[in-house]
Amino acid sequence: MQAARVNTLLDLIASHDDDYQDPNFHRAVYDHIKGQVNPVVPSSSCPPFPVLAYAVRNILEPSFLIQEIPNLLRLIVHLELLRQHIVGTMQRIIRHSDDPRMPISLDSDHYRVLTQLIGPKRLAAQRTVYRKIVNGCCLLHIHHLWRIYNPEKDPPLTTSLINYFPTFVQRDPDLRDECCASRKTHPWHYAISEDELAANCETGQRAAGFMFGASQYLDDPAEYCSNHGFDPDTPFDDIFPPPDSLQIVEAIKRYIKMVKNAVDALEHVLEGHSGSTG
Repeated sequence: MQAARVNTLLDLIASHDDDYQDPNFHRAVYDHIKGQVNPVVPSSSCPPFPVLAYAVRNILEPSFLIQEIPNLLRLIVHLELLRQHIVGTMQRIIRHSDDPRMPISLDSDHYRVLTQLIGPKRLAAQRTVYRKIVNGCCLLHIHHLWRIYNPEKDPPLTTSLINYFPTFVQRDPDLRDECCASRKTHPWHYAISEDELAANCETGQRAAGFMFGASQYLDDPAEYCSNHGFDPDTPFDDIFPPPDSLQIVEAIKRYIKMVKNAVDALEHVLEGHSGSTG
């Protein structure tokens, strides 16, 4: 029953793959998940790739819902974990391809495809794209939060800086414990390398610099423009340009295709074989 209901969901998503502007389509997906999938699928289970991709695209299309960036990041982390799992499976298949005890025998085409997909340069490039997406989304959300900030209702913007850029903020000894907790709590910091930490810290510095400069601008726009070489009538976004949301959307779509290519290749190899690669 569970598999049938999930397969129906996958068929529904596939039927509208190129049309994310149809509200009836999204309502049908929502109703099926709520009424048919949630009651039978454990909440701890990882959704199949098409469901993850649908959820990401639903935030990006037909327009980027910037306020949903925290949820978007969680979904992208799931995609990255799925990509890593698939890569690990491919590596095990290649590593044991000559072992007669393995339930999968690779022909030359499959061997070539898998070898290309797990090439070190390809994997490094995919990880780089993933981390640039994370940092870009975090910075874009800081710009968004600053614009809509209501001191009477919203938590301090420092909270978001800690959530997104704990390595940068932990320079303040008073915030170090919160920053350590953030790195353990928020999934976009999972398994981050030293180089990736440095890039995240640099992005955090840009975010803090934006908040500081924008606050100075609000105090006295004319003086700020004069001190920084801007005409008094320069638009705010020209003085403090946010990350290009269109570029971020395109990067995310490219990343989804990278993961999809890996998913499709592995499924093609496994098709018709029995047993498990672990």
